Amino acid sequence: MATAETWGMTNMPRAKRASNANLPAWARALRVRRAELGISQEEAAARSEVLNQTTISELENGKYELGNLTAARLAALARGLQWTLAELERAVGVDFGLGAYMESIQTQQMHTEYQQQPVYKLNSLVEKDATPFEYAWLPPGRGDDQAFTRALLIEDTDMERMGRSLHPDDIVFVRTDETAPIPDNLYAIVQESKVMIRRYVETSIGAAFVADSPALSGQLISPSKVTIVGHVYRVFSDFNNYGN
Repeated sequence: MATAETWGMTNMPRAKRASNANLPAWARALRVRRAELGISQEEAAARSEVLNQTTISELENGKYELGNLTAARLAALARGLQWTLAELERAVGVDFGLGAYMESIQTQQMHTEYQQQPVYKLNSLVEKDATPFEYAWLPPGRGDDQAFTRALLIEDTDMERMGRSLHPDDIVFVRTDETAPIPDNLYAIVQESKVMIRRYVETSIGAAFVADSPALSGQLISPSKVTIVGHVYRVFSDFNNYGN
């Protein structure tokens, strides 16, 4: 039998019900919908195919702003709660500014599989017969080519910095046929069998690959010491969805 803590507001003790008054209306709407469906947070996350239970919990408790979700994650949330994007907008009372175009894209995704994007870990670029780490629904972007593109999950903070940055859980799209370095562009490089994402820069002492993290600012990697295996041309991030 599902508990109040698992399913949200159903049969919730009085003290917990009272605390709900401090929740944003959209957070309460998410709780109510999940309770109506009779599913746990884990089940909602599984149905979304992208989100995890922690994200569902943070949304329902107002700890993560709904408006900070990317279009892909909003679509995943709607899918997890068996809503369309339009139904999600109406239910939570938030205008995501996605318009009819995104709605039509999501409807298409609900009935096809070809845009369920396989996401790999970084080192898959040098592994034989690498298998996806997960599958994520992501809207198609300029430059996507199944023959040369791989979506990779960022798990470290090497490239994390305010402004132009990569953050853990971001997904980068790499073109493996683009290996000629261009200044201030990101590349997947291999050094001693390890795949890293680094920025190519030209300095007064020569060209180098660098990390964006201030903690690694002193690490200049010579292009002669690495192999370039792909150009990062697109980034899908909850923080700043650029390059899409």
